Amino acid sequence: MKIVIFGASGDLAKRKLFPALAKVEGGAPDLKIIGYSRAKLEDNFITKITEFETYKQSFLDKIMYISGEYSNLEKLKDFVDEETLFYFSVPPIVYPTLFSGLSIFSNPKIAVEKPFGNDLKSFLNVRKFISQHENTRIYLIDHYLLKPMCVALPKILSKRDSIRCLLNNNCVRSVEIYIKEELGIEGRSYFNDYGLVKDVVQNHLSEIFCLLGCTYELSMDSDSLKEKRVQFLEKVKEINIKYTLFGQYEEYNKELGFSSDTETFVLVPLFVENERWKKVPFVLIAGKGLNEKRTEIRIEFKRKSLARVCEFLDSSDQFKNHIEIPVKDIEYFELIINVFPDNEIYFRFKSKEGFIKLVIYESCDIDRMMVENYGKYKDHEIIFNSLINNHEFACAGVDEAEILWNLFDEKKLMPKSNLFFYRKGVDMPDIASDMIVKLKEKNDSMFDSFFN
Repeated sequence: MKIVIFGASGDLAKRKLFPALAKVEGGAPDLKIIGYSRAKLEDNFITKITEFETYKQSFLDKIMYISGEYSNLEKLKDFVDEETLFYFSVPPIVYPTLFSGLSIFSNPKIAVEKPFGNDLKSFLNVRKFISQHENTRIYLIDHYLLKPMCVALPKILSKRDSIRCLLNNNCVRSVEIYIKEELGIEGRSYFNDYGLVKDVVQNHLSEIFCLLGCTYELSMDSDSLKEKRVQFLEKVKEINIKYTLFGQYEEYNKELGFSSDTETFVLVPLFVENERWKKVPFVLIAGKGLNEKRTEIRIEFKRKSLARVCEFLDSSDQFKNHIEIPVKDIEYFELIINVFPDNEIYFRFKSKEGFIKLVIYESCDIDRMMVENYGKYKDHEIIFNSLINNHEFACAGVDEAEILWNLFDEKKLMPKSNLFFYRKGVDMPDIASDMIVKLKEKNDSMFDSFFN
């Protein structure tokens, strides 16, 4: 098996791809890795990739490096065959050039990292390439689909006696989905070319949104899961920018070294026009420079559904009589699905006396489901192990990627003049907290005209 890493001198390749390949190469004794980029690093490429990781010499011996232009891949002809995997670890602006260059190879096997293009137009060029090369195998990589919780959720929600019986508009008041980052750009100026919508919202955050909102059956393969996500996304209503927020932390331009209107905070409410979720606001929130690193779903229930939640808990001996707060004293209650750092699912009940936390899936439960699917591997290790051994793995579909590009099309989504500013290190900007409250408090009649 041969793997060509385009953009081999870049940050993603050095920090993620080569370390992942080192973990799986033991199961692929014939593996050969060809690093390819424009940088002339033939003499010191190995030194470059060992800046972040220590490798066994047996792994380093499998690596060679070629420098060249992406517009002319003739140098690769003598080193690849029809089973070679071409892995894109380059900025999306380079994709058209690479796709054109790969036309000299017969039915190439290609893996592309999110965001699968620079805008809707460039993604449609990717789709055009796929349609013109029917035998080309292309994988749209979003490693968030391989997080333990994201692997476990479809399994959990496929069970009829699971929490899915509570996840509908009869019980749920609102859903908030967070990807919070403590770090800012920390010198990574390439972020400025994309912003948070392209970097996180229209891929990682949206995939979590789909994973929660879909309806599953037992024993679904990766293609069936893609179809479910497409069916769900087709029911998502167009975004109303009146209720979206875009912010930037105050130190951003100083860290960047020049003035920019790139967003580092995003709040987008989405509504799903189907029987199960109609009128429930899904609030997608992503931010850099906040007080912590956390990825989490918070599902707040309607007051009237308390009896239904208690009935669900009482159906399990594990939770009987665990709600020690008198029902009349419960102010609100929610289900937390923590993707990071805790990797667990629990109910939280709030009263004047404090909180009660009831864990229904511990981290070890989630990890066990992960191992059932992918063994000992994680993130990019799963990707390479699966591609090398022709195993199924969770990746994005072409149809869902196009829907998401349409949904988050920057031309209709983001008026830069409305950018607000927030202090680095806050839990949540005040304007965002106020918007969340506003969305929750809207009554049914107001929701009926929400998008008018």
